[in-house]
Amino acid sequence: DVIKLPNVGRCDHTFAHWIKTHYELIDEEKDGNDIVMFLKDNGRHEHQYLPIDVVFSHVSKTGFGCIVKPACSCGKDKCINDMLIPTMQHERKSLQSFSKTEHRRLRRDDNSDFVSKKYADLKSWEEDMGFIIPDSETMPICYRGLFVAQKRQFFNQPKMSWEQMESSLSRGDNIVEGHYAERLWAPILSDVDDESARAVDKVLSQYAEKECS
Repeated sequence: DVIKLPNVGRCDHTFAHWIKTHYELIDEEKDGNDIVMFLKDNGRHEHQYLPIDVVFSHVSKTGFGCIVKPACSCGKDKCINDMLIPTMQHERKSLQSFSKTEHRRLRRDDNSDFVSKKYADLKSWEEDMGFIIPDSETMPICYRGLFVAQKRQFFNQPKMSWEQMESSLSRGDNIVEGHYAERLWAPILSDVDDESARAVDKVLSQYAEKECS
């Protein structure tokens, strides 16, 4: 079915709306392993995408798979474009301080409502959404809003968080909250507990990206 939504929040609002709408319809035992592909109608640059079998391999391990190749697997000093690495890792503290004052991908983009009066940075938005994210020094990031996830991963977050996310992304069309959402899809949907997250820290934290604009 084709569902027409208000032109707000771009792809992230649409994704949050879909998850919220289907949240209580999912039977975790019956269809929890089903894979949902989250796509948008731009960015058709095939050289940037991982082979679909690699994406499915990633999603089978952590419940989440990024369709776009990591720009860099380890950081500026050891940058390896390796399709076996599922996501980029960013230093958590640096990522949570992320913010922007404007974004103009197309001429039609209007920045008059871009800045949020409520959220100064990604951390304040993340906390207000009530997202549950493993405690770690680094966080996985999947850019460009192209990813896959198993349905059971939606239960990583309470329904109230999905409702809050959809509402927040309804503020306008070109808004900074969309950039916060883009950077949080991987950590809120990946199947990683605190212990596993700290194990990743041990290996990658020294190389994790500190800049993520």
